[in-house]
Amino acid sequence: MIRLADPTTKEHFTQMRRLYNSAFPKSERKPFSMLMKLQGEGMHYIEEDGKFCGIVIMMLYEDIALLDYFAVSEEARNRGIGSQVLHEVIEKYKDRRFMLEIESTNADCPDHEMRCSRKGFYLRAGLAPEAYEVMLFGVQMEILTYNCHISYEDYHSMYEHILPEALSKKVKLIEKTQEET
Repeated sequence: MIRLADPTTKEHFTQMRRLYNSAFPKSERKPFSMLMKLQGEGMHYIEEDGKFCGIVIMMLYEDIALLDYFAVSEEARNRGIGSQVLHEVIEKYKDRRFMLEIESTNADCPDHEMRCSRKGFYLRAGLAPEAYEVMLFGVQMEILTYNCHISYEDYHSMYEHILPEALSKKVKLIEKTQEET
């Protein structure tokens, strides 16, 4: 049985930090200690039959729920856990506008196929791309939302209120061309 739970022990946080550090490139990671302070109620671990198998880290601001980090451990992948958990997370935050950021599929990169696969996963789950992309701490990202629209202004306002000013200034708008939309 798959379960989304709140971390309560030092071991939970240790497992979450380990997966966080291995699943996300350094250029996309915020300091884990900062995440623990910011996320509070939005930090979850995934377990299958009592065994740790993933993380969900949300950034919550006003009526917006940003799926900031989502990873399933390597040994638990390709068994439908990600899809099941994503639907559970969307349901948990159904009273908010739900969004996430993914590395752009419109940028030249060596991992283009993986990026497209990741985007396909989210599109199959019902998320849709916004008409803009962002440069987030130097990484070009697409914005996907679930049954809602989140303007760049609302998106950026979230970062202005949650992160220190020096970091929120590193979030920049990129307009999509007609071919990309």
